[in-house]
Amino acid sequence: MLKVEQLSKHYRSSGGQVRSLEQIDLQVSEGEFLVVRGHSGSGKTTLLLALGAMLRPTSGKVWFQGKDLYGLGSSQRASLRATQIGFVFQMFHLVHYLSVVDNVMMAGGRSKEIKMRAEGLIESMGLEHRRHHRPGQLSAGEKQRVALARAMLMRPSLILADEPTGNLDPKHAGEVCQHLRNYRDEGATVVLVTHGEAASSHADRTIHLEQGRLLESPLATEAR
Repeated sequence: MLKVEQLSKHYRSSGGQVRSLEQIDLQVSEGEFLVVRGHSGSGKTTLLLALGAMLRPTSGKVWFQGKDLYGLGSSQRASLRATQIGFVFQMFHLVHYLSVVDNVMMAGGRSKEIKMRAEGLIESMGLEHRRHHRPGQLSAGEKQRVALARAMLMRPSLILADEPTGNLDPKHAGEVCQHLRNYRDEGATVVLVTHGEAASSHADRTIHLEQGRLLESPLATEAR
């Protein structure tokens, strides 16, 4: 599913060069739920953006389903992001003036099929009584479930989740992780980055990043 070879990302700052990622080698199997743990500033989000065709690395390769992501043109990468990769963020990124159902449908358009799919996801997330509410009327846990439904709408083969439990209490964090686990059980691949422990019990494998470097073996678990 994913293969990373000698991935590095460096930035220039007023204090000099920042090495956000340094020679990362990683494989993620199809159907795996991988958690990447690390403290703030360890490079987790940078890694996730590189995996999701959103951030070109300084050096190294990212392969997704056999394609060299950064060997593709920008329109090809945009198409992959729209159809094959779902993103979930800590801050939800919901549109405040849209209802729950309209926020979910943003990922796929206005067709009857998309609306039916959105309604089904909203029900599976336990939000059917909130479908016409706006984000300001929702709890943090409900907002994150809306964001999950939006990420899953186009049935992507890969979900990338950036600290999706960071703003949640343990109960709601567990619910979010279980929804991601359920999606994995349907055949998708999930990569979740976090500084906490809530997701590890739901994952097939947990690895650690520290100062831009992986601490554990990068080899993927054998696909089941």
